[in-house]
Amino acid sequence: MDEQQPCPAAGTSTAATASSLQEGTAATPNGADVAPQPAERQPARWDSSIWSYERQAALEFATEADLDATIDLLWNDSELRGLPRVHVGDNTMIVPAEAVPFFQKKARHFVVRPVVNAGDLSPEEAAEFRRGTWNRS
Repeated sequence: MDEQQPCPAAGTSTAATASSLQEGTAATPNGADVAPQPAERQPARWDSSIWSYERQAALEFATEADLDATIDLLWNDSELRGLPRVHVGDNTMIVPAEAVPFFQKKARHFVVRPVVNAGDLSPEEAAEFRRGTWNRS
């Protein structure tokens, strides 16, 4: 297969455009030249919206310190950087279910809880949930 060349800017030749690429830069799909990012700054493997994942899991941490340590992981660990999450209080965050194994290897003192769509609750369960007495087994 032929190697793709960067798209020349209007009024310039392909050779001139190719020679204008400085060493250590890469062409983006739209033809703009950008310096490559170090490996730890490369785009993450995670979709940016938690709602794009079919299943979510709630991670409930034993203490605020455990939650804070995990938040530090989200910023500093290359496997978790960019992971979408929703903080819901009570030392709990919602994450894509497929991320749970990463947390099991790296985080501490948490329990995985199911995330239930409010539309899946019966009216009685929804009323219990609002009262704080709902306990789905």
